[in-house]
Amino acid sequence: MQLPIAEDSFPGQGPLSGLYAGMNSLDAQWYVLSACDLPFASTRLLEIMLEHVHSVAGEDVPVQIVLPTYEGRHHPLYAVYHRSVYASLETALHSKQLRVMDWLQQHQVAELSLEQLLAQRSESNGDDLSPWCLHNMNDPASYQLALQQMDSDRELY
Repeated sequence: MQLPIAEDSFPGQGPLSGLYAGMNSLDAQWYVLSACDLPFASTRLLEIMLEHVHSVAGEDVPVQIVLPTYEGRHHPLYAVYHRSVYASLETALHSKQLRVMDWLQQHQVAELSLEQLLAQRSESNGDDLSPWCLHNMNDPASYQLALQQMDSDRELY
């Protein structure tokens, strides 16, 4: 499979740099950002985020970012971003303001509660939606936890 590779214009500056590189390499209105350390990333959750994008199109207060939350935590590395965030993204990178959560506060963010989505779970949500879909592996302990979960729940993958 031949896919384009977008190199960071701001190497070593974290996830904002990756989002910026993606936006520079592809002309689109909306961009999906997905971290590489989400072993159980849910296509159904992504579909729900994209459905939300379409449902709010044309509203007076435009949504710029759609991101999931779970147990009070935001998950900006599995989210959908509108092209309108590009200028502030570039400014943040030039000024080395690299904290994603600080940058998010400048935008119109629609939060989708995974708890609510799971409570509303139906046939249409499918089995792909679980609390594990936002689990990221940042260290050996979280990797081991993911392995244990894979052994106990084969429906995750």
